[in-house]
Amino acid sequence: MHRQYESKLLVMPGPTRLPQEIGGGVLLTFARTGARQPEEPEAAVQRSSEKSSEKILGLLRKSPTLTAREVAQQLGISQRAVEKQIDKLKRAGSLRRVGSDKGGYWEVLETL
Repeated sequence: MHRQYESKLLVMPGPTRLPQEIGGGVLLTFARTGARQPEEPEAAVQRSSEKSSEKILGLLRKSPTLTAREVAQQLGISQRAVEKQIDKLKRAGSLRRVGSDKGGYWEVLETL
């Protein structure tokens, strides 16, 4: 059974995106109305990384005995992502661990 679809052509500002033929098919690119333009992947990673770092520092200021697992649960990100951010913060001199892994606490040294 074939269905007919109504199509509308909208002229969007910015670069023109033409249909591309790929492997016997056609690739069409659509833009949503009001959608923001995609940014460079590196910029998005940098921005989200900064936000994560700031959130981690904020949590550790309030509760210095939190574990990476607890921080991850509160932020809704993976434990590994938190561990990477903590390593980056320690290298930058913004965070340090005082005491042992189990009995110690985090000391926030400066803001980003």
